Amino acid sequence: MGVNEIIQIDSKMKVKRKEAGYTQKSVAEILGIPYTTYSNYENNNREPTYQIVERFCQELKIGINELLSVPRTDHCCQLRRPRTLTS
Repeated sequence: MGVNEIIQIDSKMKVKRKEAGYTQKSVAEILGIPYTTYSNYENNNREPTYQIVERFCQELKIGINELLSVPRTDHCCQLRRPRTLTS
């Protein structure tokens, strides 16, 4: 399982872009990357670098934690009760 399968950045970038009213082409231009590269990010054919994600968030005025958050219901994020020691 890759990192993108956990955080699903591809679908989150697409949702945030659409909420902000941008096209893939306009976001690519803002980020200074080819349209095809950005399209590949949204289609999970390529993973963006941290710098691209950071710039994307800055331009769309969203926090990086908002974009990268993992749902708390995911099995890997469940908190477990600590064991207590018995004497």
